[in-house]
Amino acid sequence: MQLTLLAAVEDIIAHDYSLPTRYSLRAVHQTDEPALAELYYHVYAPEIIQSRDEARHELRLTFEGAYGQLLPELSPVALWNDALVGSVLTVAQAPWADTPQGLFIIEVMTHADHRRRGIARASLVWAAKRASLSGHKTIGLRVESENTAAVNLYSSLGFQIWAQASGG
Repeated sequence: MQLTLLAAVEDIIAHDYSLPTRYSLRAVHQTDEPALAELYYHVYAPEIIQSRDEARHELRLTFEGAYGQLLPELSPVALWNDALVGSVLTVAQAPWADTPQGLFIIEVMTHADHRRRGIARASLVWAAKRASLSGHKTIGLRVESENTAAVNLYSSLGFQIWAQASGG
């Protein structure tokens, strides 16, 4: 079951976090599309993404705006010795009716070899700091309820279940 979560930007940035040595963050570029597709292929289970071609297609759609207008300035990629190992992809508004209005994170990805090092946390804080500077107040995202590591991460940053019936 998918959970839709929403957090106040100020709650996320209250949890500043730095990356380990040899890791860095920067805004995503269009030229990152092939490396992001490869990461996407490795991050998702075979029943979700079955081939590299499918992963490349999904990332092409992402950059074309099929899942909302991608905001590169709010979408960090994590680099380890110049290799792309993680990313948070943020759109101005998700295209799905059952999501909150405003910024929405459509992907949080960390390569399996680099998990549990704070990359996703640092990337989310990075995105939230820049969102705050742009005047944004909230950020939403979706997560599978069975993904307890991700749910725990998001909860620790202030994300809470979005109550659609109450208008968010």
